[in-house]
Amino acid sequence: VAAISRSGRAAEVVEGPLAYTGVLFVSVLFGWQSIPAIAAISQMAAGDGVADIVGRRFGTVKWPWSATKSIAGSLAFVAAGAAVTYLE
Repeated sequence: VAAISRSGRAAEVVEGPLAYTGVLFVSVLFGWQSIPAIAAISQMAAGDGVADIVGRRFGTVKWPWSATKSIAGSLAFVAAGAAVTYLE
């Protein structure tokens, strides 16, 4: 649990990591050669990585509904996801 959660809570594993794994699994299982599946995997990989870096560095303003997610990290996710989609 500690290896895949930020807080160490077991409940956190069901949130982000499970959704991430589920999207990867479905994309590979049903669309491993399709452009939408490749785009989804690329967006998640680039977006999640950049969101973490930007959110930790510049994420002082948090979303009202989530004390752990920052607006800067979310915007970085969208920007990186869009960039890899249009570069493919």
